[in-house]
Amino acid sequence: MTVIVGSYDKHFDSNAVGYVPENKINKFANINITVEDWKAHKSDIFECFLQDLGLFVDGKTGKILANQFKVDLPTRNVDQGGGSKHMAASAAGMNGCLAVKCSEDCCLVDGNGKGDLKVFSGTKIPTDVPVISTTEYELVDEFDNLSPLSDSIKKDSMIEGSMIEGSMIDDSSIADSSIPDLIIEDSSIEDSITKVSSD
Repeated sequence: MTVIVGSYDKHFDSNAVGYVPENKINKFANINITVEDWKAHKSDIFECFLQDLGLFVDGKTGKILANQFKVDLPTRNVDQGGGSKHMAASAAGMNGCLAVKCSEDCCLVDGNGKGDLKVFSGTKIPTDVPVISTTEYELVDEFDNLSPLSDSIKKDSMIEGSMIEGSMIDDSSIADSSIPDLIIEDSSIEDSITKVSSD
């Protein structure tokens, strides 16, 4: 599974990064579901993690635009450190998107995912972000408040000099300086991410 976060105009509507194939049904095409509203639509969103094609999220609004998104970019000069989905995520990263490649192990629905997410934050080479299973957290009110059981978990969550709870990505690792504005421009989304991460 791959999640692509980018600009509606620059990446999605123009088909500059990819498209939804004609033989696929995009269940998010005519509805307004944002990542902030994931709880109310979790059954629709969670099943997307079992499919081959990716999710595309508008980085400005947080709206999920597609669940059958196929990255359609040349892969000759991308990171060759993985399979075709890894290379597609690298290509999307090189073209100004935030791309997150989730392996099957990372997407386990029992809450005990493992391994690393491959995060391409506008880059060719991913940052590995360890998946921390829900068994390592004290669950309060079904994900409303995730409370780490120890400070060692926080230490294990470092990303290139930037803690997950402080920011989603390290801006200095982004090749195109316009990327941070595309990724999270709506402060309510950023506040929501920070709240979930820091609680």
